[in-house]
Amino acid sequence: MSGQRAVFPPPPDTARLTYVWAAPLVALGFVALIQLPVLLIVFVGIAAGGVLTGGEATPDLMFWPLAAGIAVGFGFLILVTVFWLRGFERRSVRTAGWTGPNSFGRYVRGLAAGLMIAAVMIGVDAAMAPDEAGALIEGLSLMAGSPGWLVILAALAVMFAIQSGAEEFTFRGWMLSAIAARRGAAMAIIISSITFALAHVHYVLLAPMAGLVAIAGVGFVGTAFAFYAIREGSVIGVAGAHAAYNFSLVVAVIAGLAARSEGSNPAAVSVEAFMEATQVEAFEPSMAISAGLLALIALGIALIGRRKAPAG
Repeated sequence: MSGQRAVFPPPPDTARLTYVWAAPLVALGFVALIQLPVLLIVFVGIAAGGVLTGGEATPDLMFWPLAAGIAVGFGFLILVTVFWLRGFERRSVRTAGWTGPNSFGRYVRGLAAGLMIAAVMIGVDAAMAPDEAGALIEGLSLMAGSPGWLVILAALAVMFAIQSGAEEFTFRGWMLSAIAARRGAAMAIIISSITFALAHVHYVLLAPMAGLVAIAGVGFVGTAFAFYAIREGSVIGVAGAHAAYNFSLVVAVIAGLAARSEGSNPAAVSVEAFMEATQVEAFEPSMAISAGLLALIALGIALIGRRKAPAG
């Protein structure tokens, strides 16, 4: 290993970095492991809701167990990654990018960056489907004036903050830094981005070809976030960007459905929208355009310039 190659504060000489070939297997193993608490909380919550209401588990009963399960599951991912860093690799979270001055400011800037990227993606979709753009605006207006919707949106914001922070800490924090210290930043960006894309392999279940395009888009997102993290020498800002990006895209889907199903239960609409946003059923031209845009965004972030991580 080489501290000169480190993208964040370099690990100590006593650190035992994960081998390059093993890092993707470990990362995907972590992702598989956290499905257990997610599924447990979701199933138990839905079952309990059905018992309490004396009926079947309807979509409106699914939202809170789903949100809680995702938040707890990805919180567990953070703990597992910290355990691996401290217990196996013998290094601190600082060496995995959880560091930097003005952390709050970094996170807020990241939120703004994520919102801008999401706005570009949503704008492209809206330009290709004007009717959907109208539904989006109508749905956002409807949601802004409803206390019930505001509670749902607050819960989604917390859930995505945890989920995105965990993914950034694991893929752009631990994994990127471990590989970079051994083989350099370029190799680390490539391997971590491909692994991040493979962690979303569920996209290919319903429509394999369309799913592959979606996975490619995820890989480009991972590449953009990797360049962002390296440029800042920290994953705190990119955790904010990731959270805002995911939150905005899902809320856009929710708003469209809310406009078409006015008067429906906000929790039920949110569950339907979440399922729609995380599944790919058929190929659409906008998917290829979105993937291409994400590739350009990644290239743009790379060209902005990268700041070398501080030593020590």
